[in-house]
Amino acid sequence: MQEFWGDTRSLLISAAVLAGAAILALVAHYILFRLIERFARRREEQHNLSFVNRSKSPARVIFPLLALVLALPFAPLPAHLKAILQHVLGLGTIASLGWGVII
Repeated sequence: MQEFWGDTRSLLISAAVLAGAAILALVAHYILFRLIERFARRREEQHNLSFVNRSKSPARVIFPLLALVLALPFAPLPAHLKAILQHVLGLGTIASLGWGVII
């Protein structure tokens, strides 16, 4: 079991790096969509506002996933655990991008 988990300290640092990236992505999502909504309301075009409202939910999933994909190489995780996370995050990113395109 010790070989699988390795050093607990590196796991905690990795968790902090990945959680920070996800939180930063959610904050960026909030700020970006607030600005876009304000711009769309100012122009008073319903189709722009409708597009913004429909794309908000998929983007709320896409932003943190992309942030995790970008932050994963900087996390000091064991190679086998990093490979598993890269695969899962890659599949999640593909699925969420597909969801965003469909909506």
